[in-house]
Amino acid sequence: MKLRQTWLMVLGAGLLIAGCAGPAARGPTQDMVSQVEAQAKNKRFNETLMAQAGPTTPTNFRDYQVGPEDLLAVQIFGQDNLSREVRVDGQGQIFLPLVENVKVKGLTAAQIEQRLMKLYDKEFLVNPQISVFVKEYRYQRVSITGAVNTPGSYPMIGRRTLLEMLAQAGGVKDGSADVIHIVRRQNSKETSQQVKTSEGLKSFSPNTETILIDLKPLLKVGPRDLNIPLQHGDVVYVPYAGFAYVLGEVKAPGPVPVKQNLRVTQAIASAKGLNEIASQNRTTILRFDEQGQRVTIPVNYDRVTKGEDPDVPLKEDDIVFIPGHLGKKAYYELKTFIRGSVGMALPVQ
Repeated sequence: MKLRQTWLMVLGAGLLIAGCAGPAARGPTQDMVSQVEAQAKNKRFNETLMAQAGPTTPTNFRDYQVGPEDLLAVQIFGQDNLSREVRVDGQGQIFLPLVENVKVKGLTAAQIEQRLMKLYDKEFLVNPQISVFVKEYRYQRVSITGAVNTPGSYPMIGRRTLLEMLAQAGGVKDGSADVIHIVRRQNSKETSQQVKTSEGLKSFSPNTETILIDLKPLLKVGPRDLNIPLQHGDVVYVPYAGFAYVLGEVKAPGPVPVKQNLRVTQAIASAKGLNEIASQNRTTILRFDEQGQRVTIPVNYDRVTKGEDPDVPLKEDDIVFIPGHLGKKAYYELKTFIRGSVGMALPVQ
């Protein structure tokens, strides 16, 4: 009888602590979690990118304008001794038998054919038939670097847009930032007009300008506005996102990529939500300002999830700390103790 009274007292104490601790922690909904899953977001982004960019294999090679370092295959039908492969030199010329140095820089393959036919027909051949094929594209190129799946230098064959070139680079990686940097030489009035549709123009060096374009609006607005045509020599840089850190009473503490407009609730959802003993009204953001001074920002997570307080945006290197609720901690420790003790065999009365 005394043993039963003891168990009733323990259970009563547990219920009392639970009452003092307040309602159980309410973790984020499944919808909130799914919105911040990095891999899923990256997959959806790349699928949209590929769909908007269309086929990544160029279909109109004849639009390509030849320049230094390109390798040309020149075929003069019926004149095998005159046909050969030649590389465009630094002056934009190729050297061929009989006609010697021929200026080809800035011409398409079809235009080079016409120029060669006129030169050979003038003094050496009767009605020559000539074909020109660009075997190696080295001159008009765009470099794509940073958080893309296949960084490298890609040929500009015809008119190519930002989405098309990103698709050629295999799309963006997990953990990429939401802003693309396009570094371009300052030699185009068209550039400044196009940049007005994006975030703006910033100076990268005395002879270059940097175009900043948001990825999300790029996919939403599409080819009409932000999907600008690229130019020879452009460098497309997709930076990696910085990180904020979620610590304390969450299920998966650790770093969270800081995408644009990342909020406290999204960061906590990325950490798999609050655990059982988290305090919902004592969350703290630790931040360092531009002078290196520590700033503490209190957040009432419970009021934020109810829509009563604003959801605070996070910055790179922020630390979101969620402390434990003392009453909940005591309750769950007691609950664990009781669960372990129930398995003990009770003496037979």
